[in-house]
Amino acid sequence: MTKKPASAPIVLVVEDEMMLRMRAVDIVQDAGFVPIEAISAD
Repeated sequence: MTKKPASAPIVLVVEDEMMLRMRAVDIVQDAGFVPIEAISAD
């Protein structure tokens, strides 16, 4: 039986300020997670 490679957990980053969102995404990626960006909760 072949094991599937473990995928990195996904983190949703929600921030309306572009620079803060970009920095948060960098931090999430550096920690080994997969970021998904959103400008608002809508």
